[in-house]
Amino acid sequence: MVVTAGRHGAWAQSAAGQRWRATALAVDVRQPQGAGAAFSAGLIHTWDTGQDIAARLRFACAVGSLWCTRATSDPLPTDTEVAEALTP
Repeated sequence: MVVTAGRHGAWAQSAAGQRWRATALAVDVRQPQGAGAAFSAGLIHTWDTGQDIAARLRFACAVGSLWCTRATSDPLPTDTEVAEALTP
């Protein structure tokens, strides 16, 4: 199960009860419409990457966060943009 919480990030829990959490990026929000769908697209995009769920949640949270900085007519963030946003 995965639950998103906007600026608070996302949580996931397995059927066995293991839990994970990822935080959203601190961004200047231009608009929030579609952030959940962008998150879902980011999570699905990482499905077959071999990454663990924690890394996949971080990626998806970054996609959702970066989406909020764009106009709704803009494309989703690219892998490169997400990687740059996640690099300390």
